[in-house]
Amino acid sequence: MPAGPPQGSVTEVPEFHFATGTVAFPGDAPKVVVSLGAGKLTKAATLKYRLEQRNAEADFFPASAASGFLYFQPGDSAQAVAVPIDWQRVPPYAQYQVQLQLQGFMNARTADQSADVALTVFGVPEGTCPPGTARGKRVATTNSLGMQWWQGGNATDKSLTGKF
Repeated sequence: MPAGPPQGSVTEVPEFHFATGTVAFPGDAPKVVVSLGAGKLTKAATLKYRLEQRNAEADFFPASAASGFLYFQPGDSAQAVAVPIDWQRVPPYAQYQVQLQLQGFMNARTADQSADVALTVFGVPEGTCPPGTARGKRVATTNSLGMQWWQGGNATDKSLTGKF
């Protein structure tokens, strides 16, 4: 009896996953990296992907960029999915999340990452607070990524931008 899985078993098909925790700030051109996670890539593999905006009030990337295919060849270990953000549609208070749905299309399978966030989009530059908020002795707010900011100051003063 040969060692290892039987020929043609699912464990012979390479498994791919995406990196979580990518962040984007105004002006960035973010990419989500998709990598070979398990198995060996011995022949061409194709993945189908779809980007989904989880909690945005406005569409901030074009629908034409929301889906596509990734093509892997033997020797490839990673590729990136570009997320072309229209920063004019991202308000300063934004903290939007993007999910990446992967599907094995040819000679590929994918890890279950249906609940994972691939990209978080912020509406202000790194290290600053949204207008109307300030670092101060008010209420500390922590988001799901463990980032903390202070809410306080004059909320009607839209020019107020604090630093972390």
